[in-house]
Amino acid sequence: MLDAIGVQEIEAGIPAMGEEEQATIKAIIGLGLKAETSTWNRVAIPDIKASAECGVKRVSIAVPVSDIHLKYHKQIEDGNRY
Repeated sequence: MLDAIGVQEIEAGIPAMGEEEQATIKAIIGLGLKAETSTWNRVAIPDIKASAECGVKRVSIAVPVSDIHLKYHKQIEDGNRY
């Protein structure tokens, strides 16, 4: 339906979530849609490899920049970001 109304890109899923998600992404690619199919990824080589193995030509890469996320989830203080 999205393809039929002219959506140009469909973010089909997150391959790092596992085999079922990867199978779904591959099935969407297999539909032969006009829309480009992309996937969502963390900044992690295994995520990008999982996307490549699904056969997508585009990936979205999320880069956390929130001070709260960096401090409490990643234990990175403001002065040690880069």
